[in-house]
Amino acid sequence: MTEDLRVIKTIRDIQNGFIQVLQDKTFEKITVNDICTASLVGRSTFYHHYQDKYDLLAQMNHNQTEKFNDLLSDRIEQLSQDELLLNLYNSLIPDSKVITTLVEISDVKDNLKATYFKLLKQYFVKVSSQIKIEVPNDFLSDFYANSALTAILWSLKHGHQEEISKFMNGLVKKSIG
Repeated sequence: MTEDLRVIKTIRDIQNGFIQVLQDKTFEKITVNDICTASLVGRSTFYHHYQDKYDLLAQMNHNQTEKFNDLLSDRIEQLSQDELLLNLYNSLIPDSKVITTLVEISDVKDNLKATYFKLLKQYFVKVSSQIKIEVPNDFLSDFYANSALTAILWSLKHGHQEEISKFMNGLVKKSIG
């Protein structure tokens, strides 16, 4: 189903305006009017797409979590291939400002970690007969999910995707290799 290009642009503008306003104000102090002003849309247009600023935040969290889940699903299947992790990092760069902003004000970090943990746990169960892991799968999944998310968020803020991805791949290879 193809959406109207005007609708896509309007939603993009509202979301970009929201992120722009969040650079200067806390979420609690932001009003729908602030978002509309930054987005160059009217209040009725905003309310046509969102119930309120909480709905906007929830939808943006959901969208970023889904994108991350899709990218991560590809990565997990071949955990130790260096170029796949670098591709994951580079694929997140266009949304870096959105991701790093949402992480500061919402539960998106917990959602991303939960996604990572679930996929890693499935992966480690699948490969447990091929590799010898000296610690429980839950521990390894939680440890790697936390470490990987920290690395991803740090690289989105500061760059160095290639160096960080090589370091993280080395960590995985030493842990499960």
